[in-house]
Amino acid sequence: MRVSAMPDNYPGLENAYAMKTPDDSRRLYGEWAGTYDDDFVAVQRYRLPILVAEVFHAAGGEGPILDVRAGTGLCGLRFAQLGVGPIDGVDIAPEMLAVTAEKRVYFSFF
Repeated sequence: MRVSAMPDNYPGLENAYAMKTPDDSRRLYGEWAGTYDDDFVAVQRYRLPILVAEVFHAAGGEGPILDVRAGTGLCGLRFAQLGVGPIDGVDIAPEMLAVTAEKRVYFSFF
């Protein structure tokens, strides 16, 4: 299943490719935050944040870490599972950071 199978007015990958401004990004990811992990990550089998954390750890990387575009905290969660940190996160969409905060793995975020 592709994200484009979602309703036309639903936040999704096609909408992400159509963004032109930071406000577009803030709006899209703000709307998508509550369902991003289920709607995009699960459907697309999106593993990039997890793989980034695993490669960083395997190469001997250690904290502190700044997770830029933290989104829903997938990368930070994997870092925490690997025992790497402390982790701070930043994202353009406050709604994404609210989801990130629920994971309780970041030292701070903004």
